[in-house]
Amino acid sequence: MSTRPFTRLIAGVAAAGLLLGIPVAVTTASAQSSACALGATCEGNLAGTLGTSPYTIKMPATFNGTVLIYSHGYRFATPIPERFAGPLGLLNNPNYDRITLTGTDGATFTAAFGSATAYIGNNRAEIVPAPAATLGLAAAAASAADLEASLLAKGYALAGVGYARQGWATAEGLEANSNLIGLINSGGIAGVKKIAVWGSSLGSTVALATAQANPRTVSGVMPLCGVQAGPIQAFDTAMTVLFTWKALVAPNLRVANYQSYAQALTDLATVLTTLGTSTSATVSQVGYPVFQANFLAGLLGGLPTKSATFDGQTVNPLFLPTLATGNTALALSYSPTSSGSSSLAAMLQNVGAAAALGILGRFELEQRARVAGNLPAGSNLAFNGNLNVDYTKLLSVEQRAQFADALNANTAGQEDLLDRMFAQLALSKGNATFRYQQNPTVVGVVNALPGVTGKNPQPTVAISDLYDAVTPAGNLLAYTQTLAPKKRNSVAYYTVPPTSGYTQFTPAGAISPTTAVYSGVGHCNFADNNGGQLKAVVDVLATYMNSGDVAGAAKANSVRRRTNGIESDRAFQPPALKDTAAASS
Repeated sequence: MSTRPFTRLIAGVAAAGLLLGIPVAVTTASAQSSACALGATCEGNLAGTLGTSPYTIKMPATFNGTVLIYSHGYRFATPIPERFAGPLGLLNNPNYDRITLTGTDGATFTAAFGSATAYIGNNRAEIVPAPAATLGLAAAAASAADLEASLLAKGYALAGVGYARQGWATAEGLEANSNLIGLINSGGIAGVKKIAVWGSSLGSTVALATAQANPRTVSGVMPLCGVQAGPIQAFDTAMTVLFTWKALVAPNLRVANYQSYAQALTDLATVLTTLGTSTSATVSQVGYPVFQANFLAGLLGGLPTKSATFDGQTVNPLFLPTLATGNTALALSYSPTSSGSSSLAAMLQNVGAAAALGILGRFELEQRARVAGNLPAGSNLAFNGNLNVDYTKLLSVEQRAQFADALNANTAGQEDLLDRMFAQLALSKGNATFRYQQNPTVVGVVNALPGVTGKNPQPTVAISDLYDAVTPAGNLLAYTQTLAPKKRNSVAYYTVPPTSGYTQFTPAGAISPTTAVYSGVGHCNFADNNGGQLKAVVDVLATYMNSGDVAGAAKANSVRRRTNGIESDRAFQPPALKDTAAASS
């Protein structure tokens, strides 16, 4: 694809306030002068110093006194080429607008991506979470509608805001939520007894920040599939994955310190195109098998070895080992023929999901930091680094043993493939030209954004998918370990898929596409219309808020035992996040 700078495109986006944080002029509706009526849906706009945010309130027929304020997740703030829209779940997604770029911008997009059509995140308010759109818009909409109807039937008032700006919009989300709380408490909803906040993905950070900023107003908080460990950790994971790609697959990847949107889109195109066109026999331009190099990248970054399609355990029932004698390509055709090859195939999907946020999300956050830090053009924008990371320390002994065959299997005579890949990674250690150093100014700006402190005193009920490639479950583990254990007013749930496996095959032995949405696999995938997981955690939070710690703890344990797809072991812990600081020397 073309790599020429999209100068005019970036100028146009910046001028619209979508990239560089310049508020877009919006006509703001007057504040609601009377309470939202029972059974009604009320909408309006909230003006803030960071811009204007729409809000939605939906009232039940009978109000129980509790308002649930929902914060939505990350939405891409820059135009996404149409060719990427399908894999990223943006087609027909109500949270994204389909736009056509014109003039030089349109011509540039057409030359680079075959179309001037793009998708960009909008500021639509949401009042309940839905599974990630990449799992199917119909399934996501059905789950959200089911959850909404259930909560309204129980008497909850549902509310939510859009953000004045998209991207890593924790500041905008916090301001919008605080303004909505002010509207509610000034008469926007009558008869309010308690306000609880919840959010998905980036929205979980917004919800926690809202609870921290409003300790006397917010009575409870529910972070879902969150990035509680913060942006530095989140993009550290992405840097590990993408830098491993740079060393073993595509040395032209920029990975960080993006000076133009063209560079970020070029990186994304390289990753998605390589993933989409590689086979088990594909060798990278650096000389390493793409499937094995990608698998190592995911393992080092802490990504799961299960995906929505590949469960990492089911093998093709039609595979006959005798057919593979002397034919390694057949043996590793990833149909899958073994549990190891199933995990390798899963990682292809998981790296693709992680790369989108890791690249485009980093670009947006780096640009925020450049403007906030008043950094001149050409400045180092990296807010994390890997200069002295020893990548061998990021692969656990257990992972090395479990996946030794999969990591080393490719062609005869490459039994030492893992060691050779590690040796290639080690060649650049300490090389500031090939690796990355943090800019302290950028680090300071990023760390100053509203985030999670772990000090919120409110009852907290958190839930995470065990196999989430975008926000790994280790985020929730890291968060719960920071909470002071003085009171039993917090609980963490992990959702899990069927233990029997779920990869499906056609009678001919090919992978069978499925529309099923499996609990615990994917990003923010809580199967409400197949087990009531979010309904259950709302009930737990309500018990904590209304009846105290002991009753809440008892309710939490009951839900853990009886809710389909929730890990029942109270002592269960997911894999911890990978720690590159500890791996540096």
